[in-house]
Amino acid sequence: MKLPIRFSPKHALVALLLLGGELYIAFHVRQPFIRFHLGDLLVVCLMHFSVRALFSWPAKRVATGALLFAFAVESAQAAGLINHLGLSHTTWAKLLLGDTFQSMDLVMYVLGVAAALFVDPFLNRHSTAA
Repeated sequence: MKLPIRFSPKHALVALLLLGGELYIAFHVRQPFIRFHLGDLLVVCLMHFSVRALFSWPAKRVATGALLFAFAVESAQAAGLINHLGLSHTTWAKLLLGDTFQSMDLVMYVLGVAAALFVDPFLNRHSTAA
């Protein structure tokens, strides 16, 4: 099976901007709502636009995959996976896997997918400037 690989500069630019926003939040923002909830919304958007930058899969399919992945990570948090793996003391594991389950995160993931699906069609429009 051949992967539908393509490069979309518009999607890549949005992904890079989102990555910058996530890094800024991670290293400089201490306000709890922004740090813990808005970051969850943005990370689902980041996953969506990163995949859309590299593959021509339909936006709804990519958004569904990003949402399922985020829900899986949140489920792993609820199950205490980071503790079972003995990684609860490592910063990188806490950043990648998280260490606490919050039901509000699930809501933020859904809102993130909705935001990505709202923005995505605007990136697919072709310029008519001559």
